[in-house]
Amino acid sequence: HRNEDLAATLRSFSKDLKEQEPQAEKKRKKAAKKEEKIDLD
Repeated sequence: HRNEDLAATLRSFSKDLKEQEPQAEKKRKKAAKKEEKIDLD
């Protein structure tokens, strides 16, 4: 039973991470663009 609960928890956890990834990618790209501008200066 414990293993099944753990697997279900991991599944929902990874699902949450996948849903959050796109937002994190956008933030990372914005931060990268700011860094590039600083490098150009």
